[in-house]
Amino acid sequence: MNVLAILRVSCQLPDACSSELSVLARKNPNLLNEINPSALERLVADVWKANHSECEVIHVGKPGDWGIDVLYVDSNDQDWLIQVKRRSSPSSTEGFETLERLAGALLLHDSLRGIIVSTANRFSVQLRKGVDILSSMGYTIELTDKGKLIRMLDPVLPVAPWNRALQRLVPELRNELEFESSRLIIDAGFKVCPQALQPRGRKQM
Repeated sequence: MNVLAILRVSCQLPDACSSELSVLARKNPNLLNEINPSALERLVADVWKANHSECEVIHVGKPGDWGIDVLYVDSNDQDWLIQVKRRSSPSSTEGFETLERLAGALLLHDSLRGIIVSTANRFSVQLRKGVDILSSMGYTIELTDKGKLIRMLDPVLPVAPWNRALQRLVPELRNELEFESSRLIIDAGFKVCPQALQPRGRKQM
């Protein structure tokens, strides 16, 4: 049974799995459209931790979470409410209703800052216009589509320390070394990394 077949069985993503999942997602970005929504929320939390120094990130997402999947407190002690949306279609567009839900959560929690993270390829024109309107009212909304999320995976990826030295000495080896590191991680890392992709019978369209 291959890795993807194994991953489709469960909905849990353990703490140690984010780096291995990031390797696979960099090789196949559409993997993020198949991952279980709860696992995606935990991955997003790890990505935000890795990309922002001196911050606090908490995975909140659960039934009755009042519209908060991840809470991010930045280095200035400002809180950001993050909503994470896993769309099953690689060509999907994130619609205005997602911004409506985030705006409601911001109002309920008396917060002015929010982030939408989506595996959609783009955000709708109506959603972007809504962001502009909320900005004029004092809110700050940041949008992260699948392409931006993939680019943010770099700090989460495991790094073989010997590769850095070799890349400095022989820059043209970089691609070959990165491929070999990925292969080793996929072969060995998932022996301790259980299932993370969407289980059968539970889809978010």
